[in-house]
Amino acid sequence: QGEEAFLIDKHAAHERVIFEKLKANMSNTERASQMLMLPVEVMLTVDEISILNEYRADIEAVGFSFETGRHIANIFAIPDGIDTNAVPDMIVTIADRIKNSTGSAKLTHDIIFEKALYQASCKAAIKAGREYPKGYNEWLVGELMRCPDITFCPHGRPVALEMSHKNIDRQFERN
Repeated sequence: QGEEAFLIDKHAAHERVIFEKLKANMSNTERASQMLMLPVEVMLTVDEISILNEYRADIEAVGFSFETGRHIANIFAIPDGIDTNAVPDMIVTIADRIKNSTGSAKLTHDIIFEKALYQASCKAAIKAGREYPKGYNEWLVGELMRCPDITFCPHGRPVALEMSHKNIDRQFERN
């Protein structure tokens, strides 16, 4: 109606967009992956490799494809829209979050994996102070508006603050 304005936290918004895409990939039978010309090598501990193998179906469901060795994971495909530079942090984060969450009998497999996706989304999201191509903000807002819940990022921080014309007038002491 033209009476509201939104202040958007770009990192939190991008985190929400990535998380929603990763979650949607899990239930989609067609993988939204991008094949890599060269695999991304990620150094991991034996425990982290074991977790990747245990959660392989879930990790592949969001768009990753990988092979593991004793201390390394070779990533051959990544979720569509994820920058290759974010892949090592995302893989390590997923493994660490799952490893550190498995001690609780209350947490189910799905909840553990979803919490790992929260962190992975954060690692892949845009960072403050970096320059992004022209049109990137418009793309991000468009993607955000397609999300079912734009109120909070997966960690619970606000994504956007709504400011109504009435509230702005009140801030400037206008009636």
